[in-house]
Amino acid sequence: MRQGRRALIREKKMERMDEQNTRLIHISHLHPLYLTHIQPQREQLLAHLCHACHLPCTGQAYQCSQCRYFLHPSCARLPQTLRHSAHPDHPLNLHLTPVYVNGTFACNACKQACSGFSFHCSLCQFDLHLPCAALPETLDHPSHPHLMILRNNSMDYICDLCRGECEVSRWIYICTTCDYGGHVGCFASRTRIPKELYELHERADQERNQQEAMYSVHLQQQARMAARNISRMGSINAVMLTSEPNQYVWRH
Repeated sequence: MRQGRRALIREKKMERMDEQNTRLIHISHLHPLYLTHIQPQREQLLAHLCHACHLPCTGQAYQCSQCRYFLHPSCARLPQTLRHSAHPDHPLNLHLTPVYVNGTFACNACKQACSGFSFHCSLCQFDLHLPCAALPETLDHPSHPHLMILRNNSMDYICDLCRGECEVSRWIYICTTCDYGGHVGCFASRTRIPKELYELHERADQERNQQEAMYSVHLQQQARMAARNISRMGSINAVMLTSEPNQYVWRH
């Protein structure tokens, strides 16, 4: 299987390590961080979340011994600039905190509210959170012979795997030759892409499907109520017998 092409990156250092890579001085934190083995937590509230991507840390991670501050090794070595095909006109700059006054940003790939590190274009107000920025720009999928390309969805599109609707302006994987594709979560889930990179897409798609199902049920309920009202009004406005046989009047 061909490996997906990663975004073109220009490397710049934001950290210093000792020779054993066990002690890290990172620009995002005042105290030294030490490489530690993190045990997985069964309860989400107890999970050790990476400060950069807000995903749980398990296995090797950098930890501050004084604060509840964690970084994945990969998140600790991020470049300061990123070139991505989803935003080809300008480079994206790494920001350690959101640039917006409310302290959050909406990722342009998955449309989820985020508050960790981001890759940001100040000219276009374009933002990517780290999991979406790490998605491969191309992938092989067992359901299709051609390479799938990561693209922004600009029109109404139905996912060829789950048959659900793809939200406009969110990312999809698509074969442009065959017009075959769909949700990032649907296509990434059957590849070697780590689940944490696409789970926000998957969760957003599930929430959208649930909302559409609830809206469909609501419309069906409204239709049944309208039918009952029509039936009731029909009986009220029906042709009624008057006191004289064989004479009828329409009651309004």
